[in-house]
Amino acid sequence: MHAKFFCPWSNWTWFATEGMNEDGEFPFFGYAIGHEEEWGYFALSEMEAIRGPGCLTLERDLHFKPGPFSQVIEQFRRQRGG
Repeated sequence: MHAKFFCPWSNWTWFATEGMNEDGEFPFFGYAIGHEEEWGYFALSEMEAIRGPGCLTLERDLHFKPGPFSQVIEQFRRQRGG
């Protein structure tokens, strides 16, 4: 995992494993945790367009430490109490 994004007003979290600039868009591939947990694609532009209460936006976790999926998800679940 290379980057973590999260929604401060809900439990949604995205872990990006790869991404690249493609014609002005920046799609990521990674693991998303929301209503379900799944691998898939998500676009930076879509994430930037999401607004929450008081115009909150999704955030990149600047303290996230990259690592193998198994370690990252284990630490994430441990921090969430799961």
